[in-house]
Amino acid sequence: MAAELERTVPAEIRELPGLLDAVGGFLHGEGLEGRDITRILIAVDESFSNIVYHGYRGKSGSITLRCRATPEEVDVILRDRARAFDPTILPLPNRNGGLAQRHPGGLGVYLIHNFMDGVSYEYRDGVNILTMKMRVDRK
Repeated sequence: MAAELERTVPAEIRELPGLLDAVGGFLHGEGLEGRDITRILIAVDESFSNIVYHGYRGKSGSITLRCRATPEEVDVILRDRARAFDPTILPLPNRNGGLAQRHPGGLGVYLIHNFMDGVSYEYRDGVNILTMKMRVDRK
């Protein structure tokens, strides 16, 4: 049986701490370990921030987060009506060389892809749908 948490909040960065607290509490209550919780929270933080800053770009809107936990997997789905943007097609950042050879940005999406076992994107009926999955071993 799956447990779920769903929250819809304004697309404002000041909403992020409360959302992270809700997700962290939900995951802890579902028996996840600290490392998995931290990785999921980083993925939510990066995704939410990207939607606010790069999707809505200061315009008003909302973001809906749904977190679903089963004994084998945690799914996090973020939905928004910002401009269409598929983070799964971004090139990986250059992690070689010095700082002068790197372009700013892109590390958040890189972390999401490395911390989560699956990341997919869909744009349907004016809605961005970002799905992130992590396989877990709940205690």
